[in-house]
Amino acid sequence: MKARLHDLSFSRDGASVLSITTREDCRGLWDDLHETDVEVTIKRHRKKRSLDANGLYWASLTELARRLEVSNAYMHNSMIRQYGQPEMYGEKVAYIMLPDTDETEQKALEAETYHIKPTSQTREGKDGVRYRVYMLMRGSSTYNTEEFSRLLDGLLEACKAAGIRVKTNRDG
Repeated sequence: MKARLHDLSFSRDGASVLSITTREDCRGLWDDLHETDVEVTIKRHRKKRSLDANGLYWASLTELARRLEVSNAYMHNSMIRQYGQPEMYGEKVAYIMLPDTDETEQKALEAETYHIKPTSQTREGKDGVRYRVYMLMRGSSTYNTEEFSRLLDGLLEACKAAGIRVKTNRDG
């Protein structure tokens, strides 16, 4: 539900009273829940990306992966690496170190539950193993419209470079 914070006051017993305004009809919600404790989450509203954009992304990615003879997971990780968004903790980008081997790199490119991007930095571990520093990348399901648009545009350029014609509503 899209709403706007309206007022903050305090009751006689010191409890916070936060009111919101919305254009949605909340009478049914009130009728169902006004006499019970509820779980409330309030966060900044953001425009969600469209299901059309999501469908276009996965259909195009599947076609490109087929053309390049790689898995969808590999192709998606490649796109996330090039056009994706890093995982942030406050103002800091999250990094991890993994063994600097071809096996590690191949496993990372085929991963479906996480996304990492290699950096040029390597370090010698106390165990004598060489480690590569990887940047953690956010999954595309967390992207806002602008972030997803960048990912989709990058994918569509890759499709074009591979000779794949993708019809979009941007074509007119």
